[in-house]
Amino acid sequence: MAEKISPIIWQPEFIERYDFAVSLDSKAAIEFINAKIPAGHQKKMNELAVEAILKKVRCSQLEPYLFHKDSAIITQVNIGGNGVWLAADGSIDSLLRGEKPSDNIKYHSHNVDSSRDALTLLKLFGLWASYYNLLRSKE
Repeated sequence: MAEKISPIIWQPEFIERYDFAVSLDSKAAIEFINAKIPAGHQKKMNELAVEAILKKVRCSQLEPYLFHKDSAIITQVNIGGNGVWLAADGSIDSLLRGEKPSDNIKYHSHNVDSSRDALTLLKLFGLWASYYNLLRSKE
């Protein structure tokens, strides 16, 4: 039996040097917003990210994911240091108000000065996005 291919829900866009953005499919974003998860699960997702990625690159950030209230959507991925992060821009605001999106959700990097920082943020975002399949399996 053929293996089912997961949908592509996010895509990086490289700008210049180490700056980049990530586009998140608006349908996936809505599903993340509607997935209500307790604070304990959000904490566990942060702990898993620390164990799987941040300890390997010797990053001391303990909570890389900033969640919107009790949802599974992240508004920011943070690796600390000199304020290095990937954050959703204003395109997420209409979704959080329950409005229909006009386009994909954009996350933009901030203060990324090395390929190590860029790759770490992308790995963290990819790990978080991989939970999409878990959300869909509950349908």
